[in-house]
Amino acid sequence: PSTNTCATVAVGATCTLTGDYVVTMSDEGGDIVNTASAESDEVTTPVADTVTTPVVPAVHSLSLIKSEPVNADEDGSETVTVGDTLTYTIIATNTGNAAQTNVVLTDNLITPSTNTCSTVAVGATCVLTGDYTVKAADVNAGTDLVNTASVVSDDVTTPVTDTVSTPTAITPILASNDNAGLVNVGETNALNLFDGDTVNGVPAGPSNVAITLPAGSVVPTALTFDPLTGIVGVSESAQAGTYSFEYQICEVANPTNCTTAIATVTVAPAPALILDKSDPVLTTDADGSSTVSLDDVLTYTITATNTGNAPQTNLVVTDNLITPSTTTCALVAANDTCVLTGTYTVTAADVTAGQIDNTASVVSDEITTPITDEVSTPVELFARTPLSIMKTVRNTNVQIGDLVPYTITVTNTEDFPRVDLDIVDLPPHGFRFVEDTSLLDGVALEPEQSGTELILNDIDFAPNETRTWNLVLVVGAGVNDGLHTNNAFVRDALDTEVTERAQAVVQMSVDPLFDCSELIGKVYDDKNKDGHQDEDEPGLAGVRLATATGLLVTTDQHGRYHITCASVPNSLIGSNFILKLDHRTLPTGYEVTTENPRVVRLTRGKLTKLNFGAALRHVITLDVTDEAFVENSAEFKTEFTHQLDGLMEALEIQETTLKVRYHSQSSVADVDKRMKRLARKLQDMWKDQGGDYDLNIERETVQIRESFGFATAAGE
Repeated sequence: PSTNTCATVAVGATCTLTGDYVVTMSDEGGDIVNTASAESDEVTTPVADTVTTPVVPAVHSLSLIKSEPVNADEDGSETVTVGDTLTYTIIATNTGNAAQTNVVLTDNLITPSTNTCSTVAVGATCVLTGDYTVKAADVNAGTDLVNTASVVSDDVTTPVTDTVSTPTAITPILASNDNAGLVNVGETNALNLFDGDTVNGVPAGPSNVAITLPAGSVVPTALTFDPLTGIVGVSESAQAGTYSFEYQICEVANPTNCTTAIATVTVAPAPALILDKSDPVLTTDADGSSTVSLDDVLTYTITATNTGNAPQTNLVVTDNLITPSTTTCALVAANDTCVLTGTYTVTAADVTAGQIDNTASVVSDEITTPITDEVSTPVELFARTPLSIMKTVRNTNVQIGDLVPYTITVTNTEDFPRVDLDIVDLPPHGFRFVEDTSLLDGVALEPEQSGTELILNDIDFAPNETRTWNLVLVVGAGVNDGLHTNNAFVRDALDTEVTERAQAVVQMSVDPLFDCSELIGKVYDDKNKDGHQDEDEPGLAGVRLATATGLLVTTDQHGRYHITCASVPNSLIGSNFILKLDHRTLPTGYEVTTENPRVVRLTRGKLTKLNFGAALRHVITLDVTDEAFVENSAEFKTEFTHQLDGLMEALEIQETTLKVRYHSQSSVADVDKRMKRLARKLQDMWKDQGGDYDLNIERETVQIRESFGFATAAGE
């Protein structure tokens, strides 16, 4: 404050004023002259005192210190290498005699690269701390990593700088030559190129190095190589031998930091042979049959292939059946062949056997266990004369339970024996073999039963021999009527049929007593319309019924009908039988009260009953003439339509059959058209009125000479 008042000041006491003054720029370099004064009620003339203070000029200065960086040394090399993180600390100090504002520290190499302190007192500091990750360019330059920082303020505008130089080093990378030794064909992991290689003493791998092929280096086709995993394998087609290629590993962090090495794989020999014996060629067809037969000359070709990956020595191909029977190849390279070609003449023994079985083999110095291949050649398999076969049956008309004797006669028509043949009988469905009835040439011989076949196995035939097989079958209960065929044939050891199929046919006759189903029934007057015949409900005569096959039956005077042998049902599950009543043959006003048509299940040999009910409805007869219609038209006259309204009321009283009787002088075509139109009109009116039963309309036409009005209706 600029003043202070003391109310009372005792003798010897004081009154004090204390205040502040801020030195201004105008004071700088001069003196500050300050005069104070005091007065009181008793001393009215001011007493003054002056103090002069010299003002020293302001000095603004900054100092900057950039310390050596702290190395995180991620790779543990104890040197500054690619990928290491360096932490720099830059300290600016206010070395002036006055506070400074907006002190800005800057280091463009690090992150963060700047820091601003709004005010820095005399002797105080402003600090910037940041990181820098060493790059490959820093190392590959071959010089120190140089980093310069600067500081300015509102008062010191010329940057104050400091520089630190940090030595760098290239990461040591080492690659050793790789040798897999002896490896088999198809080995997928013969060696790994990363093995034994290091980066800065750390094992190399996909995370710190990349494998490539230097210019001019090629991976041999015998080998496989995956640069991502470093794995070298051997292909399936590799030939035996030693294979090498140069590879290069480069540091991932510094791709120009590389070194090379040699990978070597020795593929082991893998001897293998295959033998192919082709079907023989018919070079001499003695009988001109174009098939292999007696005295024909066959030429066989046997090919041995070296499928291994190395040459083989002393390959010997042998086939003892042919001439020449052997050949030797001193040296066969991989994938090359050794071929034996020879001939063979068909003998009678081959004809008897029915085929020629021929086996060849091959061995070598490297493969001592024989590799074999076999070819079987049919001899006159299809060209031989078929055996003749005949099948007869004693009884051609049979019924269930009958014993049916069959005879099968087989003849070898050749001058050569036929051996190991099967005589096969195929009984009809439902026929069963009777045990102990089988005789071959009069000697008991039971057949083998396999599925539906009866078989005499391994039967031999001398030249031109005939053999006879007798057997008995029984007709089973499930056999249906009709024709039933029994087949027989002969087949050889190759399951080839060598005869035609002989047949014997029998007729299965229907037994009226046991097979037919009888159907009886009645059409009755169902007065109470309950669908069942009561004692007071008589039969209706002259009613016609029809079967699904078109058979028509008419009821007698008592309403009865009878269909003899209506059907021969399925022997196991029976059969459905359908019968329909022709409602047009019912008396006028009657309609069916039971289901129509009706279906019943028939069983063989049993009698079945099936009745139909019919009941008389109330009948109203509507007599109509030509006068009801517009002349030469099927359109109704208006006054006629009004009369029909009263008819609808009459129909509602009880369930009624409406009989329309047309008394016509018109042509038949016009009458039919008008009757159809009238029937539709009546049905539509009944439907619109909400009739609660189905309206049955019967139509009748009467030719007359004179008209007697529109229409009349009468109840019956």
